[in-house]
Amino acid sequence: MDKIIRVTGEGVVSVPPDTICVSLSVRVLDSSYSKSLSEVDKKVTLLKESLKKVGVDEKNIVTQDFRINQRVDRVYQELTKKYKDKFLGYETSHLLEARFDYDTNMLGEVVAAISKADIEPRLNISFEVKKGREALEEKALRAAVENARKDAQVLADASQVKLGDILSINHSFSEVKISRPAPAVMEKMAYEEASFNSASLREINVDDIKFDATVTIDWEISK
Repeated sequence: MDKIIRVTGEGVVSVPPDTICVSLSVRVLDSSYSKSLSEVDKKVTLLKESLKKVGVDEKNIVTQDFRINQRVDRVYQELTKKYKDKFLGYETSHLLEARFDYDTNMLGEVVAAISKADIEPRLNISFEVKKGREALEEKALRAAVENARKDAQVLADASQVKLGDILSINHSFSEVKISRPAPAVMEKMAYEEASFNSASLREINVDDIKFDATVTIDWEISK
């Protein structure tokens, strides 16, 4: 068996976000399949129109998920001492995502437009990096390899051995995104009075996005 030194190195690159993503989830439960579907379609159409009015490009408003499920509840029957499925209706859900360049003023306008539409979507806001991702990942990877090499050299010197050829390299990437969820909008006044509102969004200071590369390298030990 070859004698080896195995070292894991990490490289992290932090950059400000350049993109804001607003996720909007609309759900409708109805005993009628067609009504459930049509109500969601109406809400989604209204949401799209509201977003376009404040300047979100239509091509950047996309569907990420759409499904229709039968909802049932397990009900215990005292008479029979058994559980029985109770049909609750058809639930249609539509997840819409709108992306635009990082601009907190624009974000405030988007949230205000959503609240005025009175649709009550579930809302999630995330901050991302879309430009130059490959270069950032490469920079993080180079840093991870360099850190691993330095640590391996320290170990070799302390052990009074020499590093030989690299036998294997394994690597992985992760991206730490930042998101902020908001509860479902119950009514306009409640939304406007909440601490999470369009005015506060214009003043937020968002942390950098972190690109994290990890490499595990095996070096042969040579004498």
